[in-house]
Amino acid sequence: NNPTSSDGTRKTIPVASMSKAGDNTLPGPSKPRRSTRAKAWGALSHRMQKLFFSKTSKEQKWGRYTLTRVHASPNIYIIDNFLSDKEICHLGKFADGSTFKRSYTDTENGEKVVSSERTSCFTWLAKQQDSVIQRIEARAGEILGYSDINVEPFQLVRYTQGQMFKTHHDMGPIVDDEGIQIIPPRRLATFFIYLNTTPRGQGCTEFPLLDTVVCPRRGRALLFSNVEASGEADPLTVHRANPVGAGVVKYGMNIWVNEKSMQ
Repeated sequence: NNPTSSDGTRKTIPVASMSKAGDNTLPGPSKPRRSTRAKAWGALSHRMQKLFFSKTSKEQKWGRYTLTRVHASPNIYIIDNFLSDKEICHLGKFADGSTFKRSYTDTENGEKVVSSERTSCFTWLAKQQDSVIQRIEARAGEILGYSDINVEPFQLVRYTQGQMFKTHHDMGPIVDDEGIQIIPPRRLATFFIYLNTTPRGQGCTEFPLLDTVVCPRRGRALLFSNVEASGEADPLTVHRANPVGAGVVKYGMNIWVNEKSMQ
């Protein structure tokens, strides 16, 4: 059994092989290579450099929020109570009133394909849809040293029995002969927000190359960088959403901070 710590994170048994039958999202048992594209990327914000690419203490304070590091090099954080109960209830209204669509993955050709790699459902919220959404956008941007205009429209996701998202990278598809293919503009960092708590061990987010698992807890944000200090895609932050069991529904929200303005 894999022990769960008091903060809800788990260390898993090292993954012997990342390549499973029917799972071609990784090229083999080793980590995906960095993108082969040679490019001079724009500088990252000072705040992002400090959080992810400098020596930091296990806990970082930002206003009333505490960023707790659950993995170092690359730095991965959880922020409990990132959303208040009132904000979660507000988002729940959109979830109840929205038509969730079958999720898709992006191919190296830029096509959007429904596949067995991602079986969850999703719906988009409009950029700056209302004052609550605007406040959350500003919070996410400021934590990383960016304006709220760099925050993409929120994506609500829903997982029911057996639904999952196999190993993937938020910057683009994993291509056998190229590594991670960056789809511009770059998603520099990801906040994944858990909108409800699931039973122990269900619906967790796993970083298989880092032997790290974060479990859903209502209001918690999982924060990680999709890039290295150089600006290239970080192959170590590939991750997957593990399935939930019968009678369990997992709700979450993707917040991506982008290098470009979303307005």
